[in-house]
Amino acid sequence: MKIAITGVHSSGKTTLAKQCSEYFGLKYVRGDTMRTIMGRYFPDKSYDNLTKEEYWKLENIGLSERIKAEKKEGSFISDGCTLNSIAYAKAKLEKDIPAIKDFDKFYHIATTNAKHYDFIFYLPPEIPLIDDGFRPMSEKFRLLIDYTLLQILKDYTFYTVRGNPKDRLWQIEKIIRNNNTPTH
Repeated sequence: MKIAITGVHSSGKTTLAKQCSEYFGLKYVRGDTMRTIMGRYFPDKSYDNLTKEEYWKLENIGLSERIKAEKKEGSFISDGCTLNSIAYAKAKLEKDIPAIKDFDKFYHIATTNAKHYDFIFYLPPEIPLIDDGFRPMSEKFRLLIDYTLLQILKDYTFYTVRGNPKDRLWQIEKIIRNNNTPTH
């Protein structure tokens, strides 16, 4: 079984993915975090101070690392989803995308990989932003990413789960057990 937990930053993906991994006995995967990639490739920069070219490189590396991590496992719970890469790139680079020659290839790779998920669970941005010194702190930007992600998800079967971590886990367990139709 291949399960992806998707949503914007600070939506509870990591907490829920780790709980699901333990509960269902599936491998937890995520690829390198953007924080790790930033430290390796842009050690003296903050997320908000990346150039467009640097940001594009960051998203490409992140997508590649996620796909690599997921391909290592037969069954898994993924902390994030390849569709997140598209949503973040579109939100951050929106007016520059027509000039990015490889964006169509990036989009194709991310969407093709997402078709392999058995379940995609979407977490709305119910949790307040917490300044961890890395994540973008603009609520406007976070909502733009969320809107963009929801537009992309329209082409997929996905399930929205809400509430506290225990309620979210219960909803996922019920959906998987019953294989219900999406409730979005």
